[in-house]
Amino acid sequence: DLEHPFRFWLILWRPHWNSWLFRGGLILIAYAALLAVHFISSIAHAPWLSDDLAPLGVVLAIGTSIYTAWLFGASKARDLWQNPLLAPHLLAQAVAVGAAAMVPFAMAYAPQATQFLLWTTAAATLLHLVFVGLDFATPPPSEHVRVAHYEMSRGRFRHFFVAGIVLSAIGLATPWAGAWACVFALLGPLAYEHAFVQGGQAVPLA
Repeated sequence: DLEHPFRFWLILWRPHWNSWLFRGGLILIAYAALLAVHFISSIAHAPWLSDDLAPLGVVLAIGTSIYTAWLFGASKARDLWQNPLLAPHLLAQAVAVGAAAMVPFAMAYAPQATQFLLWTTAAATLLHLVFVGLDFATPPPSEHVRVAHYEMSRGRFRHFFVAGIVLSAIGLATPWAGAWACVFALLGPLAYEHAFVQGGQAVPLA
């Protein structure tokens, strides 16, 4: 209940085991706990602990990035969100924004990693744009998807959609333009996802 966020504990207290809201909650809690342990190990100068937890961290990070695809998929009446490529698309976005967000810290504390992060940002952003292109190039499987695409690209949410594409396209320049272009790589998926979520809900169910 978004109007009562402090009731989140009810998800765990009265779980629905087949619900991706519950499963996603477990993933988020586990990932948050692991990040807390990582933070403590850094302060305690115990890098071995972080190294041991790294494989589990990768799994939980991926789960955190993509569980929304199955949460959306549970909304069977929203055809736009039934795309089987939604999970890898969300993962590409997560890699892009994650790498872009880390660039300033790399420049300050680990300069040797900066170029790798810039190229990772560009590659993941390109993959994000490829997924968008595939979604719109594929004939819509239903009238619901066609209307949702229209609302996204030419209807009420077109400004967010166009801004998302343009900003992400500029973000492709990160390996050559440097850290400033990471701002565009961060904002692009944000604008696109607003259009995607709102466009999916904009189609009347009846």
